[in-house]
Amino acid sequence: MIIPGLTGSIGPRPSTHPVEGTDLSGTGDQPSGVQRVEGPGVRLASSRGWVLREGDISCAVAGNVDWLDKELANAQTKRDPAYALLQAYRVHGPDLLEIIGGRFSVCVWDQRNRTGLVACDRFGQLSVFWARTPDGQLLIAPTATAINDLKGSPPRLSDQGIYNYLYYHMVPAPDTVFEEVHKLMAAHALVAEDGDWRVRRYWEADFRETAD
Repeated sequence: MIIPGLTGSIGPRPSTHPVEGTDLSGTGDQPSGVQRVEGPGVRLASSRGWVLREGDISCAVAGNVDWLDKELANAQTKRDPAYALLQAYRVHGPDLLEIIGGRFSVCVWDQRNRTGLVACDRFGQLSVFWARTPDGQLLIAPTATAINDLKGSPPRLSDQGIYNYLYYHMVPAPDTVFEEVHKLMAAHALVAEDGDWRVRRYWEADFRETAD
């Protein structure tokens, strides 16, 4: 079974490892049904999703997006989620995360302004793993092992990750069992300004004691 999600690299010299060759199934098979987009400084693939490039902006979507904005919902119905995502980014920038819902992972990169975002849904149903390379690339993938594939180098196990697994029987996010490979937590996004990526939380559940 192919894992739905986003795979790719953003940076001055995007990864030369073919994103379409990254194993998203965990079986060693080459994935089918993968949409790809490539431009200056960006290479993205969406398994069972949508991609789009207009001018300097590239974007990719995986999963199911539910827009909390009527115009964007109509744009998605008339065309596809990638088109709606691009329009949302043109109008709202990273603040589009305030009006997006559903089960998704999304990525937008504006090469001219060197801004963009990578995000997973509010409950982290579609996983996003990420890493930074020494030359400034951002790598993203739906599995931690796929990140190592993009790096093109043997994985390095994390001592803390091994300890966490043995103690908790899991590795709590945002850490993973691999060194320098991170998991994007639910309702979090990587947001870039001038090519500098930072993690930020974009949504927090509102628990009201007086709710019916």
